[in-house]
Amino acid sequence: MFPLLEPVDLLDINSTEYPEAISIPREITDDDILGAIKTLLNNKAPGLDRIPNRYLKRTI
Repeated sequence: MFPLLEPVDLLDINSTEYPEAISIPREITDDDILGAIKTLLNNKAPGLDRIPNRYLKRTI
């Protein structure tokens, strides 16, 4: 029913180099988040979370 999968070469997993983590200059507060939500425009397409801005603004 399902196609057979080909073997995968995982030998390069341990040699992968990841970029340095970025530093955040300060903690993000609830007020920061609320302020950002208040500045969102209504009637814009939702993002990847599929939550409309209008709904976010009504729930705070």
